[in-house]
Amino acid sequence: MDLTVRAYPKINIGLYVGKKREDGFHPIVSIFQKVYDFYDEIIIGLEFSDKKDIEVSGLEGLVAADGNTLYRAAVNFLDLSGIAAKAKIHMSHHGIPLRSGLGGPSSDAASVILAMNRLCNNAVGRDTLFEVACKTGSDVPFFVSGYEASLVRGRGEILNRIESRRDVGFSLIPSGYVKKGTGEAYAILDSRSRIPVLPDGDELVSMYNSDVEKWNFRNDFELIYPALPESFHLSGAGTWGFELT
Repeated sequence: MDLTVRAYPKINIGLYVGKKREDGFHPIVSIFQKVYDFYDEIIIGLEFSDKKDIEVSGLEGLVAADGNTLYRAAVNFLDLSGIAAKAKIHMSHHGIPLRSGLGGPSSDAASVILAMNRLCNNAVGRDTLFEVACKTGSDVPFFVSGYEASLVRGRGEILNRIESRRDVGFSLIPSGYVKKGTGEAYAILDSRSRIPVLPDGDELVSMYNSDVEKWNFRNDFELIYPALPESFHLSGAGTWGFELT
């Protein structure tokens, strides 16, 4: 049986990055907001088998067949669930820009995890799905949660659902900059003479719920891309962002 699913991007409404932890990850505080300007469409087929096997197609020329988040998501799902199966995963429509900061690969991975569980008659519980998501990537837990908006902390695994703003529009646009590598981007932040204390999450949620004219969110990665228009808000560490409409 095949299942076709769509993956949608997110934006960061504010992204605050703390000092690098001993485990190599950086703590963050951010509000993640799902948006629907673009989507990826993925077809997942699953066949129970004594042998685990995963085949990914549709990303040729973009990423390695066994090194992308779709592949990792499927591997982690089978490993942590204890289910033996063969999975075929095909990206039939790729619409979320790569390296944009919009979370496309993470959303794709979450869609694969949830689809595989549906194909297994929802045999895997929420806690295990969350474990699979955390092992796959830092932004994947948000997409697995199904939340429209959430306060996100830790390395992305601490989620507090918030009511999504239906009265605010977000127009996605590219910044025009070429994205720096993720490692390089974080290294630049690590070189700051003073790394600010991470803001209180309640403070960000209160601002999110206030009049948008009072919004004063900051994305620390905007330090890397100078001279951005005042109306432009960077998302993630990528080169796409949004304007309020």
